[in-house]
This record gives sequence, C-alpha cells and structure tokens, in this order.
Amino acid sequence: MKKILNKYKTCCFKELIMATIILVTFGCGESNPLEYPRAPFPLYVPGEIIAVLADTVSESFFNSFVKQMKIEVLNRNYSLVEFWIEVLPDSITHTINHLLKYDIFSGVTEKDYPYQDKDTNKKYIFMFYKYGKDASDVNEGKNAIETLKLILKRIVIRERGELTVVFKVPVGLEDYWCQKLKNYNFVYSCNRNSISITH
Repeated sequence: MKKILNKYKTCCFKELIMATIILVTFGCGESNPLEYPRAPFPLYVPGEIIAVLADTVSESFFNSFVKQMKIEVLNRNYSLVEFWIEVLPDSITHTINHLLKYDIFSGVTEKDYPYQDKDTNKKYIFMFYKYGKDASDVNEGKNAIETLKLILKRIVIRERGELTVVFKVPVGLEDYWCQKLKNYNFVYSCNRNSISITH
C-alpha cells in the first residue's frame, strides 16, 4: 500500500511540474490579466506640439506672436492669482455658496490664513482664478468681492515663470512647426506632445 501511495505522489508531482512549464512557456491566454497590448513608444497626440517660451515674453507680445504665426493655442499656463476673504466664523458656508456662483473662481474653500495680519476672531476663505485669467484680470475678482460686500484681506499673484504652450498644428507637420518655432530665440524648446501610458 505504501508503494502505491509513493507512486501516486510521484505521478502528481510530475504532472504539476509539467503544468507549470506549460503555463510559463505559453502563458495563460487571453484571460491573463497581466497581458497588455504592446504599442510603439513614444506615442504622440496628432497635430499637437508643446513649446516653452522665455519668462520675459509678455502677454501682449505673446498674443501678437500667435496672431502673426497664425497658429492656434490649445492650452497654456498663466500667472496664478489668489484671493483671501476675511469672514465671521458663522458665515463661512453662506459666503462660499455666494462665491461659487461666480464662474471666474476656483478652489473656493476655508483655509488657514498663513500671513501675519491674521485676526484670530475671523475665518478665511481662499480661492483663485480659473484657467484663462491672470494678473491682468485682477480687477474682475476684486469687483465681484466688492459686489458681495465681502472683506478682501489679501491678493497674492504668483508669477507664471516660463510660458508653456500647447499649439494645434496640421497633422503630419508637427516636426516642421517645432523647427520653425525653435528659430526664435525666445523659444527655449519645442517638441511633439507625447502621451504617457501607465498600467
């Protein structure tokens, strides 16, 4: 009886080894969750390029340059304009709800005030401009706050730094446009807009 059991164990062990070799060699087929379709890398967004321009490029110069080049802007970075509103503790929710009605603000939330002129008996609401507005539009935010009769405690403008722009160009001419833009000394770099793939 013992010999029969040992023979059975040896047989099962051999079958297990064979099954493992087959799985490693041929994989688990389409049901294997670790299998991903392979694609050439890098991939690019057709008709899009990204250019980095010097931080000395003003808004007016940039707008004139875009018009001259007859090129479309898909996206870009702006100076960040932050607003701090001073309110009484029992009016936070009411004030935030009113501010959210204005389409120009984003990130409207109660936040600890980080500056020295803080009043410990007050609470503070922080917000910033939505994409597309910068320091040149600062009065629009101030006017909205004054209309609501709120106390504007502080405006903080964080400069844009280098100007990063996504341009739309004809599909197939991405490299041509990159080289064309690189001929201007205020264009630090220009490349096709790549897609990052993560699993």
